[in-house]
Amino acid sequence: MTCMIASSGDEAFVMLALFPAQAALLMLGLAAVGILAGIATDFVFRQPGLFGERHEFELHQPGECRCFERIQIL
Repeated sequence: MTCMIASSGDEAFVMLALFPAQAALLMLGLAAVGILAGIATDFVFRQPGLFGERHEFELHQPGECRCFERIQIL
């Protein structure tokens, strides 16, 4: 979440070339907003039961290993 908000992409090079001072301030502002959004996202999704703790993913026992023979991989 933080990286998605704070990133400028390819246009950052153009901004730095055309107006470097404002671009630097914009990037600092985006970094601050991104960090705050990341903290808020962690806070919201860390609380148990807020969006449900159950999921449909199949869980495997630790130690279950389905190994393939070398000839099967080739």
